[in-house]
Amino acid sequence: QLRGVNVCSMEWSNEGENVVKSAKTAVSVWKANLIRLPVSQDRWLGKAPGQTDGGTGYRKVVDQVLDICRESN
Repeated sequence: QLRGVNVCSMEWSNEGENVVKSAKTAVSVWKANLIRLPVSQDRWLGKAPGQTDGGTGYRKVVDQVLDICRESN
């Protein structure tokens, strides 16, 4: 049975607004086994306003969410 959760904010924020915490809660408390994490192409490539690291920090946050999902299996 699929239990999905949309974890938003990576579309409009370079750092994500509690994205990692939300993903942890979704997996551990709500027992989600499907996470939807919308991302922004401009932020991924480091071209959004306020980004000075070429998108490295943004991609690191996405990787943290992926790690949480992998560890839950």
